[in-house]
Amino acid sequence: MTDRGWALRWAAVLGAVEAAALITVVVWNGGRAAGLVVTMLAMKFPFCVGVARRWAAAWFGLLLWELAGMLAAVTAPGTPLVLRLAELTVAAVVVGLLALGASLFPDVRLPQHDER
Repeated sequence: MTDRGWALRWAAVLGAVEAAALITVVVWNGGRAAGLVVTMLAMKFPFCVGVARRWAAAWFGLLLWELAGMLAAVTAPGTPLVLRLAELTVAAVVVGLLALGASLFPDVRLPQHDER
């Protein structure tokens, strides 16, 4: 079996670059809620670090984050189509990389129940 650690590392890097780019766009455009949006986007960085360190919870968190980003890109009113497509593409690539690296985590085994 080949080591797919590269997929998790690239998912983490691409996720962090995506968050940094979105923060830049939000700061550039301003708005009333810019501070809150920047704070929420910055909360993605610990998940990216955790994926690079192969933490299963961070993997699941980043997966949910990217799926939510894909939903937001599809339903975002008033956002230019180019930005929506860019977000959708990057999020889909990150989800694909996360799926490639999923085999690196151990299988979940439930405790056995003794029938007496």
